[in-house]
Amino acid sequence: EQEEEVSALDAKYPRVPERIYTVPDLFSKAAYWDLAAMLKLDYPDVYVVDIETDAERLKEGDMFVSLSKDEEEIQKEVQRAVAAGAQALVLPDFVAKHPDVMMLIPDGYPVVFADNMVEASQRLAV
Repeated sequence: EQEEEVSALDAKYPRVPERIYTVPDLFSKAAYWDLAAMLKLDYPDVYVVDIETDAERLKEGDMFVSLSKDEEEIQKEVQRAVAAGAQALVLPDFVAKHPDVMMLIPDGYPVVFADNMVEASQRLAV
């Protein structure tokens, strides 16, 4: 009888579908159309399962968005994100001028630099 109740509950609440987006599609949905067009040329087949702002919780296939303003912290986050299998990185624009961080990012890795990380993370929350 209890199993019937559980299966009845399952029927009322369908499973949440897993959403998988390409990196260009994510930025297009966030209304970054010019950037999405550029990303489509360079990374048309890079897929993202989820967006994560905590490098410790990041899973393989996620896109990492750094909300940190500290270069040393961002350096640690980038190391963790790349090691965990992040598909793409969204970093504060000032990081592009810091070779200590940039050398941690493999060549050809999808990286987007944003001047307003809070706005970028909110817009990307699809």
